[in-house]
Amino acid sequence: YPIPYVCQFVTLQMQTKHLLCYSKTIVLNKDYLGLQFFPESGELVHGLPGKVGFKALDYKGKGKVVEGEIIDGQDKVITTFNSNQLGMGSFIINKVDSTATYFAKVKSQSEEKLSLIYHLPPIAKKGNVLSVFEDEDEIHLTVLSNYLSNDSVYIRISCRGLVYFDIKGRLKEGKLMFSLPASNLPELPLQ
Repeated sequence: YPIPYVCQFVTLQMQTKHLLCYSKTIVLNKDYLGLQFFPESGELVHGLPGKVGFKALDYKGKGKVVEGEIIDGQDKVITTFNSNQLGMGSFIINKVDSTATYFAKVKSQSEEKLSLIYHLPPIAKKGNVLSVFEDEDEIHLTVLSNYLSNDSVYIRISCRGLVYFDIKGRLKEGKLMFSLPASNLPELPLQ
């Protein structure tokens, strides 16, 4: 059969007369780059800032160093990004717009003038975002909502089945911020 131009891999399979099966996958494009996106809180939400983690993988499934730009449908640069040596990193879109389409434009490492384009995940019109970051000895949490304004929210912080905090707070105009001492949480062993 003819191989479609867009194929990155081909898998050959063989079955013997004794019904033993063998297969082999062959890479057709060694410049292949897979780019995965992981929005904080699970999704990008309209009108809210969105932090997005990413991982770039080469044709062997190993992390690959990348750099590029996040652009909208009008080719306007929203922000830039670059990965660490394992192909991982993150970027922030300051105010996500559900009427826009966002793309990652990755600079090709084989051809200087070539860029690879990847769609970012779809944007939720309504939703909430929980953002967590550590600053020295404090853990900062921010809850944002684009449809709840003065409602109460509950946050449970647990590890390995043990509850460390149950927090109830009231959103003010869709926002709640607070901090916790990092010393009150368990230290996780390095993986």
